[in-house]
Amino acid sequence: QLQVVEVRGGGTAEGGRITVGESYQGSVEMGQSVYYVVYLEEGGIYRLTLTPTSGDPDVVIYNVWGVPIATSMEYGLTPEVAEFTADTSGDYVIEVYGYETSTYTLRVDEVEVSYEMISVGETKSGYVGSDSSMYYVAELDVGTYLITLTPVSGDPDLYVYDEWGFLESSSTNGEGEVDEVILEVYVPSVYVIEVYGYTSSNYELTLQEYGAVASEEYITVGEEVQGYVDRGTSNLYYVELEYGKTYLITLTPISGDPDLYVYDPWGFIVDWSENPGYEVDYALITAWMDGYYTIEVFGFEASSYTLTVEEYSLWSSVSGSRWFMCMA
Repeated sequence: QLQVVEVRGGGTAEGGRITVGESYQGSVEMGQSVYYVVYLEEGGIYRLTLTPTSGDPDVVIYNVWGVPIATSMEYGLTPEVAEFTADTSGDYVIEVYGYETSTYTLRVDEVEVSYEMISVGETKSGYVGSDSSMYYVAELDVGTYLITLTPVSGDPDLYVYDEWGFLESSSTNGEGEVDEVILEVYVPSVYVIEVYGYTSSNYELTLQEYGAVASEEYITVGEEVQGYVDRGTSNLYYVELEYGKTYLITLTPISGDPDLYVYDPWGFIVDWSENPGYEVDYALITAWMDGYYTIEVFGFEASSYTLTVEEYSLWSSVSGSRWFMCMA
């Protein structure tokens, strides 16, 4: 005997036990609920589809403890679709609620999931259909990671789950906008990255270490270098400076928003600049010892830029119009 618990106002009725992979027709009166029971296996990913043929039914799915785990409340004859993971094996309850008096077809299917491995530093190109998903598995060590989903066409969305299936983070920007997630990993673990097609989409998915060093280069005082840095990565420049002399380091954005950090030969930070957007970043330092100093250009956004290191005198002109004065 099916145990029906009224969870909304109005009457209730028993819909019966259903089986995964089969379709069932039903009806529900306005303000009433019809309940179905379906046995699901732990860890299985399932998609419930409720297709109205008249009226406006809504649907809620409850786990074996009676806790709602998924819902769909579309308007009118729009199909109700809910995708969820069974957290334990057992009987799950489906409530079909009549927002209006309705007839419908109900179906529960197990979703066949194919996984593809993705490594740190790798970019994957793919296609996902509307209302479907592609899954990627990443084995990550302790650290901070940047996951970037770049649409080539359509509107894909980004979801990241831990190894137990719990949602860690997500990004659901609109069509043509890049989705990004910064993921903090505190113990080595496996993560699942879902690319969901809000609409049919082509995309590129990139997994990289946040703050990773992309390039290293030695430069000289008086030299101008041009560079490019991806979001969340750094380019390092090593320049030999003389004790007691003062130097002006200028980072000029061409695009994006790069930031500037300067470290002494021991690795201690001596100056930095994090001006927003296209504003020029400056660092003015006096070398307290001979040796190679490190200049870090960090991509707050993906950026192109020019970088110069100049010996600084009492009066110096910057860009022909901006003046600095070195005070004793």
